[in-house]
Amino acid sequence: MSSLNPIWVNFSISENAFKKYRDQVAKGQLVPPQDGNYVAELIQVDDSIFPQTGRITFVDPSFNPQTGTFLIA
Repeated sequence: MSSLNPIWVNFSISENAFKKYRDQVAKGQLVPPQDGNYVAELIQVDDSIFPQTGRITFVDPSFNPQTGTFLIA
């Protein structure tokens, strides 16, 4: 038996991508949500957007030097 609602997804972001995001926020080029509730969309291989959205509920503040990534869930 498996549960399809909710579905939990974990992914990682590279140190370079995370730094680029932080730099863009610092320069005012990106404005993060005031309440910290980020909406996540899944872009499929054919560039269509999956009809359901999700939200980021957890960001692991530790950096994994073996993979060069931060964990996001």
